[in-house]
Amino acid sequence: MASGTLDFVATVNVTGETDEAYKSNFIQNVLRPQNYRRLKPRELARLQGFPTSFKLHEKPKRNIKLFGNSVAVPVISAVGRSIIDTGCFSHNLL
Repeated sequence: MASGTLDFVATVNVTGETDEAYKSNFIQNVLRPQNYRRLKPRELARLQGFPTSFKLHEKPKRNIKLFGNSVAVPVISAVGRSIIDTGCFSHNLL
């Protein structure tokens, strides 16, 4: 669940057979009783694919903004590898 620059994770599981049932269960079991918590900067880094060794900014709010504006590292790596694998940078094409 995201709200502005804040990201949250539910602390209980929610299911539903339909979209409407899921939404209703989410509101009743997560939103109203506030069964959620803020994600920590290290968790945000992991979600974006940054390695555990990645050094975080000293200010947690700065980390939240930086990771919110970042692109997932594994996605960029896969796209870059796919482009290279096409051979478009091969000297034979010149």
